[in-house]
Amino acid sequence: MIRPERTFPEIVRYLRLVRGLASSEPNYMVLFATAACNARCEFCFYWEEIESANVKTEISLEEIQKTSKSLNHLFYLSIGGGEPFLRKDLVELVKAFYTNSRTRVVAIATNGAYPERVEAFIDRLSKECPELHMKIQVSVDNLFEKHDLSRKVDGLFKKLNETCKIISSKKKDNIPVILSVGTVITKENKNDLEALKEYLDENVDCDYISLIYPRGNAKVEELKEVSLEEYREAKTMFNHVSNVSSFFARIQRAVDRKAKLGVEKYIAVGKKGYPWQCVAGKKLITLSEKGDLYPCEMLGQIAPEMDSKIGNVRDNEYNIINMLSASKAKKLRTYIKQTQCSCSYECAALCNVVYHRRDWPGVLLRTIRFY
Repeated sequence: MIRPERTFPEIVRYLRLVRGLASSEPNYMVLFATAACNARCEFCFYWEEIESANVKTEISLEEIQKTSKSLNHLFYLSIGGGEPFLRKDLVELVKAFYTNSRTRVVAIATNGAYPERVEAFIDRLSKECPELHMKIQVSVDNLFEKHDLSRKVDGLFKKLNETCKIISSKKKDNIPVILSVGTVITKENKNDLEALKEYLDENVDCDYISLIYPRGNAKVEELKEVSLEEYREAKTMFNHVSNVSSFFARIQRAVDRKAKLGVEKYIAVGKKGYPWQCVAGKKLITLSEKGDLYPCEMLGQIAPEMDSKIGNVRDNEYNIINMLSASKAKKLRTYIKQTQCSCSYECAALCNVVYHRRDWPGVLLRTIRFY
């Protein structure tokens, strides 16, 4: 069982989250900090934006600060890209949401190529934002040269191991950061996942491993050829993590497990199997590196006939709440509800677990026991 004296401050933070859930504002935002990336993954759904990236047109820190002032209960900020750690002002970006939007959890997906920047990021935020929880998800899809080849970056596997060791050392210093590993299952690596899992168990002190089903418009579509049974078998294997983790890590892991069950049902039978009414456009929003606001990052690829962009913050005085009240946003939310919009997108599934109360008892039970 979890010792109460260790978890009480964290429980208080989650009670604040419950208060935010009662508001009508979004509590979870996916932010594409940049489209710039040092890797060229052929299974990436964002590859077109990455190949045409122009940092001069991307949203600036000043614009982020203005935007953050329009959000009052943005508890969870998920940062992706591109490679987020290519932004040199990433700490200041997070601080803007921490100060102005009451953000208390920041999750960053990284390929692990910049261990020194990751260390500086953790050290600064742990001092300058004392109530902030950090989750850093390092992408690991294969071992050694195979991983470097799939990501098109020489020496990347060595660098990501350095990054993981740094994050692990920060955990041991009682800094509120968790380390997760994100693995995209593809046609290319599905037969190597058992060896990868063994390596991670022996060498990486991660709190959990998140198996990601390939989604969206990949550059090489055949890489998405993964059967339900292959996904299910790998997910079961990856779910087993024996680490004794913090309360924050446990609840993240529990939500992740519940979300994956929903993703699995969707893969099996489509919309009829999706167990939630998606909250995209209401509790979940996405902001691109160019300032475009969407309900989620996948709607435009799932339903290309729809104009899924709500608008650009630059044209709307950087006020996201006003944008969500406009007719375009209402139309998109209606579409999502009426069509029972669903997909295998993990971030949406995570949000749907959190915002559907019937899932809470199961998440709590998973949280309070060892895995």
